[in-house]
Amino acid sequence: MVAYTKQTSIDPQALLMLGDNWYDELPGGVDDPRWQTDFEQMYPASVFNCPAYAIPGNHDYQTMPASKVAAELAYAARGKTRWTMPSLWYRFEFPKKNPVITFIALDSNMPFSDGSSRKGQDFTLTPTQQAEQLAWLKAELEKPLTTPFLVVMATILSTPTALMETTRFSSATGTHSSRSTTFISTSPDTTMISSISS
Repeated sequence: MVAYTKQTSIDPQALLMLGDNWYDELPGGVDDPRWQTDFEQMYPASVFNCPAYAIPGNHDYQTMPASKVAAELAYAARGKTRWTMPSLWYRFEFPKKNPVITFIALDSNMPFSDGSSRKGQDFTLTPTQQAEQLAWLKAELEKPLTTPFLVVMATILSTPTALMETTRFSSATGTHSSRSTTFISTSPDTTMISSISS
């Protein structure tokens, strides 16, 4: 990430962490050393001196051994970090001064097809949380927009067809993606949003 950012001379003013922030175990929860190696050092403040707005993906909704999504919320609540996740769904305007984009960050981890919200180590929003988020979203969309642009952030879960298309794309390009990070950079007359996978 650092090399790409320097090579392209991007001056990131925000990072969008679009789910699946933590694969595998996060045994220490909010105190796990992976917060340093897989976030603070991977996106060093010397290069990414900006907030990292996060939403959970399905791999965050795992108990390994405790809830990874709960650890993400707690890490953000500690403050003194660029990790920004005030709740499972939220709204923010960017940039903070003279904003041009309103972001609605959603949690797209819906209950399983049988209506349950837990299967082994995997879990999702509960039906009650799903209803609360939908009511919140409707209310947010009814508010007058005070910026020229509206962007909705949500994780797209892989279906067999989507997974096949991703695999076909990866095979054709020789790439493999396990994490996608989106950079936002603005100047007085331009806003650039670009993504990179690692």
